[in-house]
Amino acid sequence: MPLRIKLQCVERRRKLRVFVLVLPLLLFILIAFVLPIGRMMFNAVNDDTY
Repeated sequence: MPLRIKLQCVERRRKLRVFVLVLPLLLFILIAFVLPIGRMMFNAVNDDTY
C-alpha cells in the first residue's frame, strides 16, 4: 500500500474522531442556547391570543 493512500486513510480516521469528539458539544450548544432563543423569537412574532 503506497504511503499516500495510508496517509489519506489516517487523516480520514483522524477527522472522523475529531468530529465524534466535538459532536456532544455542538448538541449541547444547540439545545441550551439556539433552541430557546429561537423559541423566544417565534413567540415574539406569534400572537395566538384572539
